[in-house]
Parts: sequence; C-alpha cells; structure tokens
Amino acid sequence: MAGSPASIFDDADKDDALPVVRPDPEQVRALSEAASFRSRESATPSDPAPKRKPWRYRTGRNVQFNARAKQSTVDDFHAIAEQLDRPIGEVLERALAALKRELAG
Repeated sequence: MAGSPASIFDDADKDDALPVVRPDPEQVRALSEAASFRSRESATPSDPAPKRKPWRYRTGRNVQFNARAKQSTVDDFHAIAEQLDRPIGEVLERALAALKRELAG
C-alpha cells in the first residue's frame, strides 16, 4: 500500500485525470429505441386538451375547523351536504344560522 489517500482539494493530479468521453446523442437515441426504452421527455401535445370546469368551490372559506363527533353524526352531516349538493362549509354555516334562529326565538 502506498502513503496517504489523495486529497479532494489537491489540484496537483489534474493532468492525470482521465478524459470524459460523452457518447453521441443520436447514437444513444438509436440504441435506446432499439432496446425499447421509453423517453423521460414530456410529450408536447399538438392540440392541448380543452379546459375543464373547476371542481373546487371558490367560496373564501380558508380556515379549517376540526371537531370530534360520533361516526353517525359525521355520516348524517355528509349525507345532508350530498343531498343539498353543497360544500360542507356551507352546510355548517346554514346549520349554525338555524341554531342561532332557534336560540333567538
């Protein structure tokens, strides 16, 4: 075994470094196609897909509210939201408004 290991900060051995040989891109493409490799490049469609309708409601509700409840209560709550075809935030607001009316009257 010879002396100490080479330092990664020492530039003295730059002349001894092996040259980096890069293959021709066309040769690589031909070899990869022959071996059935799939390209990682994104396929750019010539005709972009039509813009879809947004699936999220834009309501301004941006605060999360968590509460512990029985599974049956949560199931009933989601069933009402589904029956009304409204987001659960709106169902919560309507339920709270109904409770306020009940307490006031």
